[in-house]
Amino acid sequence: MPDVAASSLNVGLIDDNPQFLELMKGLLEDHGITIKVTGSASDCDTWVTDGSVDLIVADLRMPVHGLDLLERLQDLGGVDLIVLSGFVPSVAEKQ
Repeated sequence: MPDVAASSLNVGLIDDNPQFLELMKGLLEDHGITIKVTGSASDCDTWVTDGSVDLIVADLRMPVHGLDLLERLQDLGGVDLIVLSGFVPSVAEKQ
């Protein structure tokens, strides 16, 4: 059963992994959340300026780094951002 509060939420998902986007889109839509998806961080500028999303969930490790995206969105204002990553560093990267 959809959550009443979630049903009014519009979320933008940004990731360069199409399989992850489809998985997350399906999971969130099952809870009544309206989802926009893209593999390109440049699309989120339009989402923010036209007010079509309340929240953006973005991958940290994309061609446009998640922290650079955060800085850009702070300049545009008006939307919250969650940055996440499924990246697991190798042993060499941990040292």
